[in-house]
Amino acid sequence: MIGEFADAFFLTREELKHWEDLEAKISKPFIYRSTRDIENLRATYQFTLTITCMLIAVFLSGSFAGETEIKTDALIYSSKYGHIYAVGTKLTAGCTFSLIIGILLLLMTHIPVIIFSGLHGLDAPWYMVMPFSELSIKAGHMLLLHTLVFILGCVLAGILTMLLSLLFDRSMGAAGTIFAIILFDLFGNIPTSMRVLSQIRYLTPITVLLNTNVPDMRLTKIFSRYLISFQTAPILYVLLGMILIIITVRIFRRRYR
Repeated sequence: MIGEFADAFFLTREELKHWEDLEAKISKPFIYRSTRDIENLRATYQFTLTITCMLIAVFLSGSFAGETEIKTDALIYSSKYGHIYAVGTKLTAGCTFSLIIGILLLLMTHIPVIIFSGLHGLDAPWYMVMPFSELSIKAGHMLLLHTLVFILGCVLAGILTMLLSLLFDRSMGAAGTIFAIILFDLFGNIPTSMRVLSQIRYLTPITVLLNTNVPDMRLTKIFSRYLISFQTAPILYVLLGMILIIITVRIFRRRYR
């Protein structure tokens, strides 16, 4: 089964062998279990993250906008409390807002599904939920990875929106850029033959949570261990978030020193 996707994803020999080893570890024959409840929950993540990122773009796009023209407040706070405290307060508030709104919307979409559908199949292996994944990890653990990607994606969207707000000094520019990124995530495409660019595109939060039965088969090797996209993405988001915060602080200090 893995061989069918090896050419489509331009897998290396090492990656192909890794997936074949995972497939060989699956005991056969096995009896399929009902995982409809898990599939219903999984289907809500991408939609919820898309709506959340749009709301974050609208509400946080004005966090730093317009301060170049009326920068009295920024200068007062910077001179009184320091640049790091002044920008750190806004970043903390923005990240907290992104986290809270993400959790609220996730609960709003998950609770009805759990009430009307249930949680049957949490202990089923993931390859019963996504037949082409070949992963033996429990469905409940995989949903936790989905939730982690979702939460970090919300916070990352908030940080990026605030950075763009400071960079463009216009709320429309920041919000418009976030909306353009979301649209590209949903409808854009990079051929898998362009291995590096395509794999990076598949690691964006909305794309990682894509509702499809065929996951990204490409792997990331870290310290001699292969990681799937759901394992690579959280690490990438944390590192990228830290870089964006450092860039935001430096731009703020140069502009209002």
